[in-house]
Amino acid sequence: MLFFIILYSKGIVFMNKSNGYRIGVDVGGTFTDVILIQNNTGNVSVTKILNRDDKRADAVIEGIDRLLLLKGIEADQINWIGHGTTISTNAVIERKGAKTALITNKNFRDILEIGRFSRPPELIYRTHVNKPSPLVPRYLRLGVSCRINRDGNVSSSVDDGELQNAISLIKAENVESVAVCFLFSFLNPTHENQVRIELKNVLPHLEIVLSSEINREFREYPRTSTTVFAAYVAPVLRRYISGLRDKLKNNGINCPLYIFQSNGGVAEPDIVMRNPALTLLSGPAGAVMGATQICEQA
Repeated sequence: MLFFIILYSKGIVFMNKSNGYRIGVDVGGTFTDVILIQNNTGNVSVTKILNRDDKRADAVIEGIDRLLLLKGIEADQINWIGHGTTISTNAVIERKGAKTALITNKNFRDILEIGRFSRPPELIYRTHVNKPSPLVPRYLRLGVSCRINRDGNVSSSVDDGELQNAISLIKAENVESVAVCFLFSFLNPTHENQVRIELKNVLPHLEIVLSSEINREFREYPRTSTTVFAAYVAPVLRRYISGLRDKLKNNGINCPLYIFQSNGGVAEPDIVMRNPALTLLSGPAGAVMGATQICEQA
């Protein structure tokens, strides 16, 4: 997969005739691949490192150090790092994300299981369909009375008693991350912001993801599911990126770091940490963009 990612990056490199080097990184479930590209020639060097449990950032540094030593390059000659990863993807597939809760409107906590009304034709009349279990178990999907109407106006305020009960349960269950998604919050995020403030007052270190900041669009199911995805992988991704940035800095590498997004583009680390859902298909997207680059050059 990294091969395709770097071919895509190489296309960018050819537009940059400056001195220095660019690095492409692909962190997978088993191996970390690192490629070094010389800006003004396009020459490529590659290495592969076996991941060690949760020390994937160490594998990235080891791969970079190996290539720098191989080519006799100093750390300050690196001026760009592009990073594709399946960390978020694997966290969801393997169910190794954070312990997550969902706060939503009362009587809407089952939206993750109900989904949309539309069904494939072959499933319309099947009464027993095996679907993946939601990332948030039902006992951690918490309903709170409040409502923003379709015009974006407050029709009923947040029930403080219900909210405090939800917060107490979240604290008792040692929840690490919370997704907050209310109806029509894309028009008016007042209630979601209020819930975040109340959560932070009690649990200041809690990861909190608001649907109004992650996916500010109508249709509650895709907005809720996307917000839950983001909350589920947020602590995992944040720990990894924060650790990687510190290790790069400690090794004298101070160039910009960019993370591949699901749309095939790249974003700064702070952006993807605010919206981790952007990285759910980071690794596969790099492969698609690389294949596109090859086809365009054929």
